[in-house]
Amino acid sequence: HDPSMADRIERHRARRDEHWSVVDLHASGDLVSALPARGVALLDGLGGWVASLLARGGAFSDDAASAKSATTAVMGRAHDALQDIIDAASGADLSLVVATEETGLGVVPIGAGTAAWVDLLGELNQRLVRSADLAVVVVAGRALPLGDSVPPLRREPSGPPLSVVPATGPAQHADAGTSRSAGSSDRERRAYPRLVGANPAARARPAGPTDPHGTTTQSALPSRVQNVRYDEPSTPVGNLDDLRHHGDELVRPGDADHAVNVVAKGPPSWLTDAFAGVLLEGHLMRYPGAATAEQALAALYERSPDEVVATNGAAQALWLLPPALNPRLAVCIHPLFTEAEAALHAHRVDVLRVHRDPDADFAIDPALIPEAADLVIVGNPAAASGSLAARETVLALTRPGRTVVVDEAFMDLTPGEPETLTALMHEGVIVVRSFTKSLSIPGVRCGAAITSPELARRLRRVRPPWSVNAFAVAAMTALARHPEELAARADEAAAQLADLTARLADIPGVRLWPSATNHLLAQVSDGHAVVAALRDAQIAVRPCGSFPGLTDDHLRITARDPEANTRLALALSSALQDLD
Repeated sequence: HDPSMADRIERHRARRDEHWSVVDLHASGDLVSALPARGVALLDGLGGWVASLLARGGAFSDDAASAKSATTAVMGRAHDALQDIIDAASGADLSLVVATEETGLGVVPIGAGTAAWVDLLGELNQRLVRSADLAVVVVAGRALPLGDSVPPLRREPSGPPLSVVPATGPAQHADAGTSRSAGSSDRERRAYPRLVGANPAARARPAGPTDPHGTTTQSALPSRVQNVRYDEPSTPVGNLDDLRHHGDELVRPGDADHAVNVVAKGPPSWLTDAFAGVLLEGHLMRYPGAATAEQALAALYERSPDEVVATNGAAQALWLLPPALNPRLAVCIHPLFTEAEAALHAHRVDVLRVHRDPDADFAIDPALIPEAADLVIVGNPAAASGSLAARETVLALTRPGRTVVVDEAFMDLTPGEPETLTALMHEGVIVVRSFTKSLSIPGVRCGAAITSPELARRLRRVRPPWSVNAFAVAAMTALARHPEELAARADEAAAQLADLTARLADIPGVRLWPSATNHLLAQVSDGHAVVAALRDAQIAVRPCGSFPGLTDDHLRITARDPEANTRLALALSSALQDLD
């Protein structure tokens, strides 16, 4: 009956996306029937529901005896209803968020019914906190965790304030009265992560074994899935510093470089001419802007400029993901360029590692990705192994509410780029590209993220200003005019890879995997000794112990010209014979 409140409700409905299903619980004692079987349910709010039960039961009657009798009956119903929803929310598939008032912090009207409301709501709140994974009190817009053992909340991105729609308000949603099954298909398609706290009651829930932080332990996960936390003093899965270890650190002056996967022939002449133009045209005296490069790349990939975000190499694109997307639970499909996971840990994002199957040529199994994951990062071709997945397999990782990031840093070294997603506009996919390897310019950081306009805007908001320098802008603008150069270099890399594969395949004690890019993954029996022997021969290869799921017995070997490949093969064969 309040026009102002009716207006607030209509504005709230307009903001709410189609995944919300609203059930009116005005004076209903049966809360649990409104809960979905899985996903997230918001009960907003408990205080209004309690007041409505008391009012319907007669607790606010002027007749003291009737009010007392009604209050006693309502209290029993309320406690039973609360226990039902606590039990329902204890399962692994449902997260329940309850908004409730903390009574007594403000003015409370006088009266027996109001006193009953204060008492009953206080009792229910205490029961909720004892059973909850996480409890917070909101004061002046700040969410403050309750209890010494509860970790602080991750900061959420700011946005416009939302009006609160009371569950007992006079205006009702069109779905009011909808049963538990109504709209369930939408809810089942949109899964959400659970809040994980340190509450002892939460740790005792039957969802599976948990570590001291309440997260599922590795033993409760499939064998190719690891739960990783790096905020502990020590961890069984390695040191975070290992993720920041890269092949360029292994090459000494004078070494034959099979460790770094940059094309060895140097940049083409048209690219060095573009760099000279940066100097001659005075670009170094002006702040750089990325728009020119983004327009050129958009034309190259048949996209709109607002779908391309130029970055300071592919690594920066990956480091923009956590602050731009604010994921709750990220999955890294390994082997993968390890900076992706390092960036997630640096921003305190919980990470699950899912490993490709080495016995199936490092195939991806989309079924291993938990529904709760709202960010999935995969390399295609994969770093270290060079494995190329079909685009249908990569797209099988997508779902509503999830962003899938495809690191295609090696795709331009795959002839024809058969599985690239650069030309596919998908609301939930970000494709990351790098141009430093194929064009032999690792010293000029050139990369881009290609995605929907909305995700591109979010990436731009957190990209540091002027991070794409004038040389990088010139390089990306020029390469867009020379796609034939990229194609020729990919063909040459494929020929070098075939040559290296043939030479290594005949060496006893070497296991190889198929690769779609310019390097091979090989496995030997004693990687430390083999790498040391190769170093003595002034040959650098990349041991892969810093790649999750691989060991130092796995060696990433970059293909070079036939002469360099021959020298490496002879040295590797000799090292393995010496071990025998």
